Amino acid sequence: MRSSASRLPGLDGLKGLAILCVVSIHAAPFEPGAYQDHWVNGAARLAVPTFLVVTGYLVGLRTSSRRELVRRFATLLRLHLLYGLLYWGLALLRDGWPGPPTWKGALLHFGEGSYPGQYFFVILLQVLLAAAVLPRRLWQSGAGVVGAGLLALAGFFVAWGVHAEPALLALPAAARRALGSINALWLWFYYFALGAWLGALAGRHGVAPVGRAAGLGLGALGIAVAAAGLPALPPWGLQPGAQYAKLAILAGSSLVALAVAALARAPVPRSLARAGADSFAIFVWNPALLAALGGLLGRPASPAASWLHVLAATALALGLARLARRHSPLLLP
Repeated sequence: MRSSASRLPGLDGLKGLAILCVVSIHAAPFEPGAYQDHWVNGAARLAVPTFLVVTGYLVGLRTSSRRELVRRFATLLRLHLLYGLLYWGLALLRDGWPGPPTWKGALLHFGEGSYPGQYFFVILLQVLLAAAVLPRRLWQSGAGVVGAGLLALAGFFVAWGVHAEPALLALPAAARRALGSINALWLWFYYFALGAWLGALAGRHGVAPVGRAAGLGLGALGIAVAAAGLPALPPWGLQPGAQYAKLAILAGSSLVALAVAALARAPVPRSLARAGADSFAIFVWNPALLAALGGLLGRPASPAASWLHVLAATALALGLARLARRHSPLLLP
């Protein structure tokens, strides 16, 4: 995770921006307002797709084998279980036992949404497993990217129809959950496949010089943030507030993929690159640190106070990352 000459600084910079978006969502005040509508539930939601695009880009650029994908899946699964146990312990210390313990409740703890950050773990595990199982031509070619994108787009409308039509709402809950899971998998896989295809192209044809690519990349980022922050775009998903099932997020994240390809080798400020290089550690530690800051200082009353919490938690997370890497390599990749 540390910066080195072998790293792509532009990717670290983009990951640094993405991780700040993620932790700003976790730290945001819950009161409605323009900040909540256009940032927390809009532009900041580009962060998770950005991580998937970067992961796919590196897989395509380095032509990772199926064995390598399986190895990465196994490493991430180990970390997922370790951090799941860590946060489970923290929740028990804070809240006590929620009720009579059951095996089902214990297993559900390791699903999506059991703590901020684990959501992304589960997504990445699904995507890496699908990439290891499916033929490479289905996810590292232009045709494969278009196919995955069309499936994700169709899933938006199908899921929206299930939510909007009373007759479809009568479907068994298990069927609705299965439809939602399949749709989500294709949506996340589209971002990974788009990055892998662009990475493979860069590996074959070389990365464009930074001077020529920087304008395209920065323009794509700007349009993506503007598109994702637009108001009054309905979420199309099984849940009324499904923040990622929006056409604006799909279009914006596709533009971010162009920025990833264009700015991979661009120089970025050292502090931003450092945050991006340690984005995994920040992702993992920030929920606990933000909860601790909230307990000590109270819930942030404004976006400005929220960002003070974010900056303090990020600084602490970087320190914890160095300690964990030095004394317990098991806790960090």
